Amino acid sequence: MIHVIENKEIKPEERNLLAWVEALKPFFSEMQNIMTTVEKLSVLLKHNGLNKITCTACLKILKSGRTSEKQKVFKTLFIDCLNNNLNKRPTKKETLLCTDDIIETIFGRYKHELKQNPMNRITDMALIIPAMTSSLNEEEIMKAIDGNTAKQIKQWRKDNLCDSLSVKRNEFYNTAMAG
Repeated sequence: MIHVIENKEIKPEERNLLAWVEALKPFFSEMQNIMTTVEKLSVLLKHNGLNKITCTACLKILKSGRTSEKQKVFKTLFIDCLNNNLNKRPTKKETLLCTDDIIETIFGRYKHELKQNPMNRITDMALIIPAMTSSLNEEEIMKAIDGNTAKQIKQWRKDNLCDSLSVKRNEFYNTAMAG
């Protein structure tokens, strides 16, 4: 809208209606600068993780450009966040992952499995998530299968999983219809 107003591509009555936008131009500009900085930092950390080298690169990005009061606050908070997370690394040479791509991929696969088995309950299907993230060999799988009876699995399910809303609804309707 600011671009439209500045290039005089609107009628005078439209300009009057958009006067509030023009009045907020400094704020919009400031937020755009912060968002540009956030985007640069996000790309850097997502692709390279957080370590001493990327922290230095982040500080360089944060020091570039104009600095308003809001940008100073943002920079201070972001630097504190970088330092806090750098200190959480088990060793100084480790790099912390700064992406949720792995989690998104796992949930994408999980949703795909749910579509393949629409009658399965979500709570039961959630048990496939650990299986998708591990590399079990045939011996481990056979041990798990042979080492547990159907009765033990039912008891474990009763102790550790809750019924889905679908199961609860069906139980409610069955009880209501019977009574």
